[in-house]
Amino acid sequence: SIPVPAQPVFRASDLPSQMGAYFRAYQNLSQEVDVSDRVGAPGGPHRWDFSEPKGIGETVVRTDIVSPNDGGQGARFPVESGGSRSWSYYRIVPALGRSYFGFQAPDINPAQPVVVFDAPTVDIPAQVEYGQTWSRTVTWDDAVDVGLIVLDLEVTFTSQVEVDAHGTIVLPEIGEVSALRIHESNTYESVDPVYGFQ
Repeated sequence: SIPVPAQPVFRASDLPSQMGAYFRAYQNLSQEVDVSDRVGAPGGPHRWDFSEPKGIGETVVRTDIVSPNDGGQGARFPVESGGSRSWSYYRIVPALGRSYFGFQAPDINPAQPVVVFDAPTVDIPAQVEYGQTWSRTVTWDDAVDVGLIVLDLEVTFTSQVEVDAHGTIVLPEIGEVSALRIHESNTYESVDPVYGFQ
């Protein structure tokens, strides 16, 4: 018999959640990257190799787990280093997953630096495995400075997620790890309740 590699299972409870812990993620912010020849078809097992040296717009981002009231620590993350500061507020809830409450992003949107969702949303279920699908919708109040006025907005975010492939991925500075491929489609709908803009 031929051994069949096990499909990875990801648990939200495996995420770092203790203060002082951290995780790293590979990020490519370039608009010029086409990876369609690398991702392959749904299913698996696949081996996705992104191990070549980092190029323009590619970086490994470190996310530190800090206290919920640690939002004023600008000295630890100087903007001059090319980064921006933001905080996301999560809680791991047993048998539910990662409950996401909102975020603080003063460098990204000074007109509305703190966003609190109308209700927490589960962005990562308690267990994630190949073939799984889920969706979520969350709303919040936001503001956008358009120059002469600041528009108050009601934002509705909808996410449709499918775990459509499995295998291993090779990343620079991280190495080879078991992976699930997540196909996520997000939509944002913004409405100005005063002027009716969408």
